[in-house]
Amino acid sequence: CQVGLSSLNLGICPKLSTLSIEAPYMVSLELKGCGVLSEAFINCPLLTSLDASFYSQLTNDCLSATTVSCPLIESLILMSCPSIGSDGLQSLFCLPNLIVLDLSYTFLVNLQPVFDSCLQLKINHLVVESFGEGGKTIILSRVYPQLAVLKQAHLFVFNNGTEPITMEKLKGWDMKSAQIK
Repeated sequence: CQVGLSSLNLGICPKLSTLSIEAPYMVSLELKGCGVLSEAFINCPLLTSLDASFYSQLTNDCLSATTVSCPLIESLILMSCPSIGSDGLQSLFCLPNLIVLDLSYTFLVNLQPVFDSCLQLKINHLVVESFGEGGKTIILSRVYPQLAVLKQAHLFVFNNGTEPITMEKLKGWDMKSAQIK
């Protein structure tokens, strides 16, 4: 049924397994921690913010359907959504207003579909942890200049503190010098 809600927080609903929302005025939806949610139909044409953190059963098909039915999304948080893959990321081209994307703690290693589809991204977080081949951690974070205040932007390297690490490569650059073609 249609509802007039503009914001809904269903965070940490451990028994929620199926969800169908048709809300023409909804702009913000939180599904954070809905780990057993296996089926979701979201039709919110004015939605600008979706937080699906820890929605462990979020599939590529569900993400694709959501990007089509909610094309105004500006902020998409998919932290700890291990079922999302390259196929789901390709659907992000349906979100021309997407400026914040959080893919922390997913199993993604190829972000090319994101970069190809979302040239307008302002913030992009990705943490990939692999414990094979001696263990390695790759951290990619992209933050654009309007988010830095009075040149207070920093680049940090960190680990979980269990043992020392050696960085083989660390790149950072001033966006003023970036050549975009």
